Amino acid sequence: MNGTISCKRCLVTAFLVFVAVVAEGMVFNNVCLGRQYEIHKYLWRDPARVKTLFPLLILSNAVFAYFFTWIFAKGYESGKGGLGQGFRFALLLWPVASLHVQLAQAPFLYIPLRFFGFWALDGLLACLVAGIVAGLIYKPSTPS
Repeated sequence: MNGTISCKRCLVTAFLVFVAVVAEGMVFNNVCLGRQYEIHKYLWRDPARVKTLFPLLILSNAVFAYFFTWIFAKGYESGKGGLGQGFRFALLLWPVASLHVQLAQAPFLYIPLRFFGFWALDGLLACLVAGIVAGLIYKPSTPS
């Protein structure tokens, strides 16, 4: 944990993490789960209502990207590969950022249990994508 956090690099990395996580979510949910969502469309809000609530999804991804990147930057270890650190951080954060939510909600929501598994996998992929992007992009400031 050498060096100091570079605010500019952290913000640029967080923005790129945000873009990558949004893209991952769109691909996973539309391509991989689109058929499942269609089969169970009686469970979901109508598309017009979803559109009005879409800013909440954008906000949640922005908050995730910012804090993921900030915590990653705080623990960044100079002299070690960024990609490996990003991968490790993603695997460590996934149970906190995603898995626990799916496990905690499953008993209470009348939704087929497979969706919680799908969403836990989506959370893992989102964390891995975020970790890879953060690991490749973020570098701490060097002391002057």
